[in-house]
Amino acid sequence: MVWVANTDGGGVFLRNSPDDGDRTSTVLADNTPLTVTGELTEGDGENWYPVTTDDGSVGYVPRQYTSPTDPRAGPQPLVPSQAR
Repeated sequence: MVWVANTDGGGVFLRNSPDDGDRTSTVLADNTPLTVTGELTEGDGENWYPVTTDDGSVGYVPRQYTSPTDPRAGPQPLVPSQAR
């Protein structure tokens, strides 16, 4: 799972393939959850995640516009290490 992030509020286009020019009409807003459906793919000089949206749309988004943690969750608490 990844979330749309780092777009300065503009969102990111879902692409049909790992190519910047192969845009769909779907713009994914910041914080949109995405299910990663395969391996990171290189294309058009970038790294891309193949994804599915909650509404079932499929495509690719550039990795640079994703976050591995939900940006709305805020900072995660630190877990103290267990000393032995």
